[in-house]
Amino acid sequence: MIIANLQQRMLAQNGLNGLAAHLHVKIKDAERQNVSGMSRLSTWLLRQNPFHGMKNLPLPRNQPNASEAVRKKMNPPAMLKYTRENPSPRFLELQDMYKTMHTQGDPTIGLGAEQTFDGQSLMDFVLLLQNVFRSMGIRSVLDYGCGKAVVHKMARQTLQSGVVLQGTQSIWGVKAITLYDPGYEPYSAFPKGTFDAVICTDVLEHIPEEDIPWILEEIFSFAERFVFMTVALYPAAKSLPNGENAHITLKSVGWWSDLIEETAKRHPNKAYTVPLMYSWKGGRRVILNGQTG
Repeated sequence: MIIANLQQRMLAQNGLNGLAAHLHVKIKDAERQNVSGMSRLSTWLLRQNPFHGMKNLPLPRNQPNASEAVRKKMNPPAMLKYTRENPSPRFLELQDMYKTMHTQGDPTIGLGAEQTFDGQSLMDFVLLLQNVFRSMGIRSVLDYGCGKAVVHKMARQTLQSGVVLQGTQSIWGVKAITLYDPGYEPYSAFPKGTFDAVICTDVLEHIPEEDIPWILEEIFSFAERFVFMTVALYPAAKSLPNGENAHITLKSVGWWSDLIEETAKRHPNKAYTVPLMYSWKGGRRVILNGQTG
């Protein structure tokens, strides 16, 4: 059952209390900005959870967007073996499996279709992203690999004033949220244009290793200002229809860090934050927190 209230959700995660936050800040002369006007709940969560300190997330200063050529460049560099137009055979095979699981669930663990890839992993980061988006003035967001995206409707925050914010659009204070997941028909349409911010939670470890470079390139290309991605380093509870574990790409911190930073260098003036998750019970820390350009 989905816990829609953020306070209940965070209080239920006892494992969060013992997690370490470790920031690697890579922004030259970046200004650290305190977030003002947060609700009492947001302030409490930031003080108690392992991401305390990220309310002072280094944010890009008022710099112009990248050049028009860079902004519109949606094709990966020539050195990439696979691309959106030419993904690996494994990528296409897995995409079909994910489509099957979205409609049939995972019978091996008794998980119904509605609970399979429902996008609940985003709930843990809703308030963190609220602080970042409001500080940066983010107006448009792309959720890349959103699954069934249940959190966007179910998330709820009660402010100190008693006002209730329902849904991520209200909580984040953004104008529009675009949902994209090729494995789920309602959100399978490929996004058009670019967005102030792109979020991608619990997705990358589901992608074949050989396709991750072009996926990362695509994510950064969609973003104008900020990229937020989470990566799991542990096996999933779910299994694919062929019996394989759903987290098919399990790599080290160094492997992910090197690949993400290599991609980020090609995209000027974009901030990015990437928490890695060491287990489903907890053990999360931020490995990358920087700005390119």
